[in-house]
Amino acid sequence: MIKVALSIISLSVLIACAKHPDEILAARVEMTTINNLDCAALASRQTSQRLKLAEEEQLQKVYWALDIALPFPPTGSVHNRDVQIGQLKGELQALREASANKGCS
Repeated sequence: MIKVALSIISLSVLIACAKHPDEILAARVEMTTINNLDCAALASRQTSQRLKLAEEEQLQKVYWALDIALPFPPTGSVHNRDVQIGQLKGELQALREASANKGCS
């Protein structure tokens, strides 16, 4: 009985673990609206998205550290943060691609 309980607890901890920000992949982003931006708008949006991504990654690192340090870490919004970080990474990737295609400096 104890082995079953420990297995269930271990499994639930593994499922709830936060990923390190470097492990989160960029999400695919629709390029239509991004391609319509001029170079100044692309640069401005890249700056704001980089700041947002840095904030989200810092929070994710805290969750990641808590997962390592605590036996039952508070990971309630971890999966939403994974999605948000992936979305921001994808948008930054798309913004860089659009800037390169337009020859922005």
